[in-house]
Amino acid sequence: MVLTGPVSGDPAAWKASDVNLSSVVFEFDSSQISEIEEALKCVLNKKIETVTHVDFPLPTLGPILAQHVHSKLEGDVGFALLRGLPVKKWGEPKSRLAVRNLLF
Repeated sequence: MVLTGPVSGDPAAWKASDVNLSSVVFEFDSSQISEIEEALKCVLNKKIETVTHVDFPLPTLGPILAQHVHSKLEGDVGFALLRGLPVKKWGEPKSRLAVRNLLF
């Protein structure tokens, strides 16, 4: 399909001024951070590319995060913003490991 004009009538057809950022933000709370930190303990000695969702258990957060992100990607603006991870505390390697496994 070749587009010949602007897309309209779809939630994913937006301009920056149209997006209410508060609707796409997922802010992690302290219990969710704790759950991620517990999952990180399970995978710290593994290579990042070998870790699967089975290795990185998020029994409470996983379904909540999946629903939020899925609803924004598939039925809304096409993106979600995750906020509140303690990346300074964790450092780059641990932060990369966490972020990669939050959504896979």
